[in-house]
Amino acid sequence: MHQLDPFGTAFRYSLTKDGARHDLKNAPRNIDLENLRKVVKRLENFLETCLGAIGEAAQANLELWDPILASALNILIRERQINQILAS
Repeated sequence: MHQLDPFGTAFRYSLTKDGARHDLKNAPRNIDLENLRKVVKRLENFLETCLGAIGEAAQANLELWDPILASALNILIRERQINQILAS
């Protein structure tokens, strides 16, 4: 496929930038749908795994930062309360 379409444009666009038709005379006329299904299924599994890993990392990051943010917020609240008392 790369030899037929080294820049990945012939199978996406019917014409070149100059308006000429792509030369796809040697392109395969049949697609092995069973093989395509297997490849897409493997890609789906890979992407699902990536999504799960990203979700786990995000949750771990949230759990890591949550106590720190809570402490910082408590400090800000105490400072505000102290400033209100001093201003009275």
